[in-house]
Amino acid sequence: MRGLKAALVEARDFASGTGSRSTKLLHGGVRYLELAVKRLDARQLRLVREALGERKVVLELAPHLARPLTLLTPLFRPLEIPYYWAGLKLYDLLSGKRRLGQSRYLPPKAVRDLFPDLPPTLGAVAYQDGQFADHRLNLALVLSALERGAVALNYAEAKALLWEGGRVRGAVVQDRLTGKEVEVFAKAVVNATGPLADGVRRLLDPDLPPSSPPPAGSTWSWTTP
Repeated sequence: MRGLKAALVEARDFASGTGSRSTKLLHGGVRYLELAVKRLDARQLRLVREALGERKVVLELAPHLARPLTLLTPLFRPLEIPYYWAGLKLYDLLSGKRRLGQSRYLPPKAVRDLFPDLPPTLGAVAYQDGQFADHRLNLALVLSALERGAVALNYAEAKALLWEGGRVRGAVVQDRLTGKEVEVFAKAVVNATGPLADGVRRLLDPDLPPSSPPPAGSTWSWTTP
């Protein structure tokens, strides 16, 4: 849509990697906010604000693929009550006009009514995030790109990167169904492979150190019915 020629190669099926193993949450990153506060890390805070903006964009542009979702954080120790309540209120504040709803404290009886199998709690903090069909959104983006002149191939794996003049100039791409290899040249190469990014980087140098730690996940929330 910006007038560029674009090509996408995917080693397996579209959305079969990280997306197929995700929680399908469309969130601003509560865990990243926790890291930002604990480490006084402005970079993590910017990440949360950006993700909250993207959450709102997806909900508005693809309402058939995304929806608001209420999440519940159970509280088992007294100090968790002010800790999580304050943290999720800050999450609301960072959302600003993009907020989906107000976080709120639920007493123990309300939590027990919602989740009778949970061990006894001191209540819970409920807050709003989103959930989406990430695989369907992925395919929608691919189809939209194809309509506008892009090229997208699945089962086409980047086997090597083409290095010329001190920069990456393209990739050797193998058709995984036939074994045929072709060289694809480009002015810019984007390594958009998520947690597999280091594997692509090491196509140039097998001894490269890891570029980043694995992303933090919101593993401590329960989804309400």
